[in-house]
Amino acid sequence: MKSEHIIRQATESDILSILEIYNQGIEDRIATLEEETKDYLYMREWFQKHQDRYKVVVVEQDRTVMGWASLNPYSNRCAYDGVADLSIYISRGHRGKGLGKELLAD
Repeated sequence: MKSEHIIRQATESDILSILEIYNQGIEDRIATLEEETKDYLYMREWFQKHQDRYKVVVVEQDRTVMGWASLNPYSNRCAYDGVADLSIYISRGHRGKGLGKELLAD
């Protein structure tokens, strides 16, 4: 069965959607150890650091971003150069539908 979802590299126009979904994860306390929600400037700076190897991808349907994933540098110590951890966030209304698996597979 073909997925109706599109997974693509995130663009700056996705920052507001990424921010909203990230803040839901903070508020719901299920996806991060962060305690305070973030603002647009924080997320734009974060996004600008996530290019090339440490890119961000989004999953969307009908031009609505339902979730995102990013690779994040694990440590700035030289022994960890090239090592990353993975973040996956899904919007509240789309959790439990396998979108995280789709992002992970991508």
